[in-house]
Amino acid sequence: QYQYDARVKEQSNTYSKMEPANAADILSQMTAGDLELVAGILSGMSPSKSSLILAAMEPETAAQITKKMTYNK
Repeated sequence: QYQYDARVKEQSNTYSKMEPANAADILSQMTAGDLELVAGILSGMSPSKSSLILAAMEPETAAQITKKMTYNK
């Protein structure tokens, strides 16, 4: 579990350094296969970073991720 968490945190750092629109495009593609991973990546970011990425996504995708982030806490 620790190694998984560390890898997710590492991905959070990577995606938070990208342009929000680019990160949103990639994470949106990942959502179809692994919503939980995408929620974990975004949860590992500061709210100011994750909000920009979520805002750049399609509303339906952002809503699905937000629900997962909220209920997994």
